[in-house]
Amino acid sequence: RTPEDATPRYTSWLNEMTDEQLMSQRFREVSLLHPTWLYHRRIWERVGGYTEDTAVGEDIVFFHRHLESSGLLHRVPRPLLTYRCHPGQRSWRLPRRAVQDAKAAAFERQVLQGLASWRDGFSVVGAGRDARDFAKSLSFAGRALITAFHDVDPKKIGRTVALSMGPGEGESMKQIPILAQGELRRGPFVVCVALGRGYGVRRIISQGRPDACEGLDYFHLV
Repeated sequence: RTPEDATPRYTSWLNEMTDEQLMSQRFREVSLLHPTWLYHRRIWERVGGYTEDTAVGEDIVFFHRHLESSGLLHRVPRPLLTYRCHPGQRSWRLPRRAVQDAKAAAFERQVLQGLASWRDGFSVVGAGRDARDFAKSLSFAGRALITAFHDVDPKKIGRTVALSMGPGEGESMKQIPILAQGELRRGPFVVCVALGRGYGVRRIISQGRPDACEGLDYFHLV
């Protein structure tokens, strides 16, 4: 990237993933940077081109439509392009909520509706803003599958997260418990804690869920 110190964590994540992680971490961000894409015209025609909805990044929509039509991902393991970052680029001005909604919708289609092991419920690692925003971006059916939030903050543990289960102010609210992160023992889960910060998430997964497979039993959403 130019300048060289632009978004160092994001750049490192993009450049260090394996081809397997391009898929297993696809709900964090678009795991192949849009300006580097190279694809056959048949893919464009199959996906239907770019969306005209300017409220969300067209690369997010195209990326997930491609995957949902049995598309594959591959990264060439050598530098072929220099990407220039500047204050006026549109990707930095996209509404955060619109991007979150698009990722959550893709997660519902591909995981909650696509993987049988998730249909009995899942938990959320993290109980902060990112985790709550993710939960609120899900459909009512998706929210109903959340069994618990897990966090390391003692001020949050033992409390609940209230999620609406229907449209309108008069609809019922579901109170979902916040448990200790160390209690993550069974069932699928999503991680809504930034990988760069960690908060012991990798250790908890390796100790409490050593059998859990990224991209099948759990996904990173942040």
